[in-house]
Amino acid sequence: MSRFLLATWDGGGTIPPELGLAAELVARGHEVVVVCDDTVERETAEAGATFTPWRRAPQARARDRERALIRDWEVKNPLRQVRQVGDLLFFGPASLHAADMADAIDRHSPDVLII
Repeated sequence: MSRFLLATWDGGGTIPPELGLAAELVARGHEVVVVCDDTVERETAEAGATFTPWRRAPQARARDRERALIRDWEVKNPLRQVRQVGDLLFFGPASLHAADMADAIDRHSPDVLII
């Protein structure tokens, strides 16, 4: 049995395939911890994995219109949308994601990272 640490975010259609992978790994006897937005906690449990939220890094929460980090419906210019995603989710908070991942690695001692 191996320990997997899967880091993802709630947006862009990432959750169904990644939690499908987590469920398959669990079914094969592996331990899986998912670091993600709080909107994915229930689905993570349904996949048989352990959930850990982003603590410092921003929560994307793409499926929660009221709490969504990226509000692309408010930005009509495609280039500004790309910049918004980079600034708010990927590049701007990169050090926060790295700190959360370092904590999760220390806590769970994974054999494999899936990012």
